[in-house]
Amino acid sequence: MHSSSLSSSRPWAKIVAYSLSALLIVLVFGLHKWTQASPIMFDIWSYYAYLPATFIEGDLSLSFLDEHPEYIDLYYQPVYTEDGERIIKMSMGLAVIYSPYFFLGHLWAHLHTGMAANGFSQPYQITLMLAGPIHLLIGLLSLRKFLLAYVSEKVVAWTFIFIVLGSNLAYYASNEGPMSHVHTFMLFSLFLRGTQLWFREQSWKHTLWLGLLSGLIVLVRPNNVLIGLSFIFFGVYHWQSLKAQLQLFWKNAPKLGGLLAVAFLVLLPQLFYWKYISGDWICYSYKNGQYTEGFFFDRPRIYLGLFSYTKGWLLYSPLMLVAILGLFRLPKGLRWAFPIYLLLNGYIILSWWCWWYGGSFGHRAFIDVYPFLSLGFALFFQAFFSWSRLLRWGVGSVLGVFLAFSMFQTWQYIGGIIHWDSMSKKTYWDHFLRTKKTADYKDWLISPDYEAALKGEVSYWNDYRKKEEKE
Repeated sequence: MHSSSLSSSRPWAKIVAYSLSALLIVLVFGLHKWTQASPIMFDIWSYYAYLPATFIEGDLSLSFLDEHPEYIDLYYQPVYTEDGERIIKMSMGLAVIYSPYFFLGHLWAHLHTGMAANGFSQPYQITLMLAGPIHLLIGLLSLRKFLLAYVSEKVVAWTFIFIVLGSNLAYYASNEGPMSHVHTFMLFSLFLRGTQLWFREQSWKHTLWLGLLSGLIVLVRPNNVLIGLSFIFFGVYHWQSLKAQLQLFWKNAPKLGGLLAVAFLVLLPQLFYWKYISGDWICYSYKNGQYTEGFFFDRPRIYLGLFSYTKGWLLYSPLMLVAILGLFRLPKGLRWAFPIYLLLNGYIILSWWCWWYGGSFGHRAFIDVYPFLSLGFALFFQAFFSWSRLLRWGVGSVLGVFLAFSMFQTWQYIGGIIHWDSMSKKTYWDHFLRTKKTADYKDWLISPDYEAALKGEVSYWNDYRKKEEKE
């Protein structure tokens, strides 16, 4: 295992992290998305709704929508319980993360007489967009400390360049920064560093911090509870080390109890909200019209999720293959923790009824685990810098081409050339490396059948792409 003493005198990874964050802030203001359409839309409505409902309307039951029915589709998008009560679809974790930016926007709106202090006007939109690059920076700085235990400063710097610019992370930290992914990236980075520190020293400080992070991570998305597997198996690499791990946990049982207690306290507001609205402590609010959204664990869409033209993760972020290859060089203390978590999490991601995750660039659900995959990048680059100069030039040139290609595809998506959910094989290759749409662009888009997917119909998966493609 390498220590941070291997790093060069200059903190290049820190410099790169700040530079990337600054670049994305410039991009946010350069695109000024709020002048075209509100960035508070679609899924973000449900993440964000707790804040204006609580601090502006003072009514989490959303009864004020009776007087303002136009707000239902415009701002709040509630779903309904079996008793007909309105309920916010998503859990409130992201609202907690958004809150500093919401309050800053609220102050701005009050100070600016021409702006409505309603939670949705431009001051709120602009401050919320800033959260993406800022939280990316926090995540990268935490990730740097984690990675320096294994590789050098130079390697971490290159890792940051490729994990951000060579994937869909840059897009989701800027253009769609309010979406959950960059914020989960930050939380997972903090969790990895917190786990690393806890196994060095089982102090109450590290324990309570991990409890706070764990609660917030689950509050953002309940199935994030799986990240606990990376803690349980951290440092385990054979059965004897697993036995030692269990002994360590037994020895620190009071602290682990404290960790769980803090995590539960973080989750309590959500439980109280569900009880207040539905009468039940646990309320499954993922509704879509007459259907309940869920998982189809008997038919995970592995090939489609990884390689399809619709939303193939490795088609739209091909450099992530490098990160996967790098994971084969994992240090022994992570050889159980990382694969167990990543494989199980990937299985769950691709078992979701909407395996393509709606309108998005690439497969956005995988962004959440990029902190784990960043170690794969780092371990690859560590080996890369030990190769001969000729081999480095050759492989480096290929990596540079794919980095430029990834950034170009991001530009294509922003420009509407890559469609948000209806790409076909013909559409993809007709627009490969192109800067404009062809005249027949819309003719070859193939829209997914969302209703069939909600019902889990096998025919949907087999038939929805059977549109004949002419030569």
